[in-house]
Amino acid sequence: MAEGEPPARLTVWSRFLELSQAGPTRRWLSQALIVASDVLSPIILAAAGYFAYIRQIPTQSLTSFILFMAVLTGLAKIFKYGLELYAKAQQATRESLIEEEVATAGSRVFGHWREVSRHHEDGIENANRQLQGVSFNQKQTVDVSAIDSYLKAVIAVFRSFYEGEEFTANLVVPNEANDQLWLVRIEPGGGGRSNNIPRSFDLQNDAWGITESFKQARIIYTEDVRQYGGSGERGYLSVINMPVLGSSGQVVALVNIDSPKAATFGSLERVIAAADYCRPILSSLSLCLNDPRLFKVQRQ
Repeated sequence: MAEGEPPARLTVWSRFLELSQAGPTRRWLSQALIVASDVLSPIILAAAGYFAYIRQIPTQSLTSFILFMAVLTGLAKIFKYGLELYAKAQQATRESLIEEEVATAGSRVFGHWREVSRHHEDGIENANRQLQGVSFNQKQTVDVSAIDSYLKAVIAVFRSFYEGEEFTANLVVPNEANDQLWLVRIEPGGGGRSNNIPRSFDLQNDAWGITESFKQARIIYTEDVRQYGGSGERGYLSVINMPVLGSSGQVVALVNIDSPKAATFGSLERVIAAADYCRPILSSLSLCLNDPRLFKVQRQ
């Protein structure tokens, strides 16, 4: 017998208990046997004793029958006790598995959130440094590393909700007249995605995706851009548009997160749940965009 392997008799007994609980019919029969032993055995023994007394049958003649009933009752008690232990073992196993899954999930989520926190703090630090002082020199060029940090943080949030998926996030800002949108940053860049920015979107002609999200100030989820005439040749098929609100509730920007696969994000409810975790990041991004030097050409 291998080390750690349970004795054969225990394995057979455990297997017997497992088979006795396989399906509703077997469970009912098991419980019926236990109830019959608990309730009927004393009645049968009492009836047998009374019958022997009426018929003047010597008590010794009932010894075999009494022994048989005692053995039957004992086996039923052992069976009942075994089922109780089996149920406790099953419950302990389930609880152990649940605890293990919770611990694994917690560790995974915590790891993602550490990344979120790191990028978020990096963005806040860059934003505060960028916004030092009251007045701005409009001729200055501003570092956009804070924007990139926030986009990375948004990606990290969605990775925690969609394990194993790869995403790209980008920032879109409106011009001063609010009749045109400009895609100004993509994270991560490369692969040709960032070669054609800044890129404009006409609010008058487009009636879905970022246009709808900007006009209605709400999250829009597009499962497949090809359903709305998109070519799908820009490296993404499904996309989420999240409005970034200013201090007065106006839309000051949009953060879009996309996937190269169609219908990656599941239901809109799940999308909104993930987006809720991005709210502090989007608020910080809104603060950052108060600096008029950021993307000043596109925002004028």
